[in-house]
Amino acid sequence: QKFDRFFSDVKYLRSRVSVLKRWEEGLCNNRLSADLQEVLLGLSASMTQLDAEQTVNSLYYYLLPSISHIGNIASSIRKVEGLRGGEMINSLEGDWDGVRSVYESILEKWCSEGVLEDKYEEFCVKIIVTRADVMSGGWDEKFQLVPRNVPAWMGLDADAIVRVGKYLSVVRECGGKVGGVGGLKGLKGSELKLAFNELLNHAGASVMNEVFENHNVRHHLDVIRKYILLGKGDFFNTFMDYATTELEKPKAQCNISRLRSLLSMSLPEGCRVDLSLSGLSLLKQLRAIHSWESKVDLSAETGLKGVDTLVLSVSVDWPVSLIVSEKSVVKYQLVFRLIFFAKHVERRLLGCWEGLQGVKGMEMQGNLGLTHKCKSRMLHFITNLTYYIMSEVIQPQWHVLERKLSQCKDIDEAISSHQDFLDGVLKECLLTNRVILEDLIGLMKTCLLFCQEMENLWKEVGIEETLNDVAVGERLKRMNLEPVAPGEGRKLSSVNVNTRYRQRKERIGALGDKVLDRVAGEEYKNTVARYVQGFDAGLSSLLDKMLKDGQRREYQSHVINLCQRLDFNGFWSGTQTGVGGF
Repeated sequence: QKFDRFFSDVKYLRSRVSVLKRWEEGLCNNRLSADLQEVLLGLSASMTQLDAEQTVNSLYYYLLPSISHIGNIASSIRKVEGLRGGEMINSLEGDWDGVRSVYESILEKWCSEGVLEDKYEEFCVKIIVTRADVMSGGWDEKFQLVPRNVPAWMGLDADAIVRVGKYLSVVRECGGKVGGVGGLKGLKGSELKLAFNELLNHAGASVMNEVFENHNVRHHLDVIRKYILLGKGDFFNTFMDYATTELEKPKAQCNISRLRSLLSMSLPEGCRVDLSLSGLSLLKQLRAIHSWESKVDLSAETGLKGVDTLVLSVSVDWPVSLIVSEKSVVKYQLVFRLIFFAKHVERRLLGCWEGLQGVKGMEMQGNLGLTHKCKSRMLHFITNLTYYIMSEVIQPQWHVLERKLSQCKDIDEAISSHQDFLDGVLKECLLTNRVILEDLIGLMKTCLLFCQEMENLWKEVGIEETLNDVAVGERLKRMNLEPVAPGEGRKLSSVNVNTRYRQRKERIGALGDKVLDRVAGEEYKNTVARYVQGFDAGLSSLLDKMLKDGQRREYQSHVINLCQRLDFNGFWSGTQTGVGGF
């Protein structure tokens, strides 16, 4: 009876040796099997030296240390049955340096070269996505921590173990040099932590050098700032001069190849900016992203023009895609669509202003006063909105981003800083506030309808064609004049000047009568009055909502700043009802 438990433990350990040595049990269990086999061989050697004539009591006394040792080992092995890798080692009692050395070899390879040799999933890091997934923004999800396999006996930070290897994996995939720093084998306590921190700092510096110096991520960000965020104004004007006619067509009729050709004419050579037409409006896309509605119909919308769906994107290679991932590009595109639409509205209103300048010399008898008022208020609104987005949101946030990037020690800090920049821009551009954004876009659409009404008026009366004919006719007549004297150039006599002036005045006067008949009618006046009333009411409501939103959300300074820009002289707060708190 004294030996029953002992023989039962020996039998159990022999059965575990045969199970743990199988390849599917993993490297750590294979080493545990070898160590157990060595213990059992030592026990067998000790028992062969026993005297066959010993009594049971003396035999028990002689084997008592072995019985206790085997019992402790069997108890420990029973606790880790079914476990593997780091989880098994953490639960294993006793001194098993050989088993730990197997795990530490995997850790050494991971921390010094960024290579994960873990066929049996025994390590505390697991790769769950491919490099193609990382290109689409899966960097955070590629390397997953397995908490149960974290080496508790080493006292290292689990997240740091993940970071050091994934940094080196980026450098290695880019063809950079890895290694060259001391390893972790044989180190314990403070020496181990010091060597590990040295590896972590080296890995962070290596990946930052690879991304920011060798692949020049700042150049790609500068391209985005200039062309996606429209920081380069002459690019927008040049492109719109080329593409306005095409973009004003319904989306289905827009020639995407022609638009891409026009875009390439507006960009410097080698600039990797592409163009596409979205099937959704900006508001509908944001509804789908933010889940503002429980069910969002993602089918293509009808009635959209090319200008409503234009989207620019930038293509980058690995490892720049760590910073400029596809998720980041989508955020940039949302900001671009808002800026582009606002600048398009501003451009149309300026065209309306040019049309009104054409009738400046005509006798309108004050009938265009309300039109000028409406145009001025709309132009004030849209110019201040674009100034706010470009100068008070993007530019300051960009300076903060550049400062943070220059201070980052590793790629995760750089990614976090970039995402903070994008989230801040989206928030301050009101792209995360459904109520305010809908009112904002509604006001811009009202401006476009007004511009269309004015363009229809000019086409109806033929003002542009008439003024162009007058200007061309005068130029042609001047070209046929002979110089009065050598070296004096072509000059008109006072008689010719008076004649030309009288003829021009007569032609413009006839045109003015035609315009006056149209704008003096009640139908035109009522139409403009409706635009004025609708725009004033919409802007008053927008200001009221922005002010209340700023106060409700702990004084959002960016919202208050926009309110102050739109109501800089107190006009709306002093004359309009519904704007409380100004």
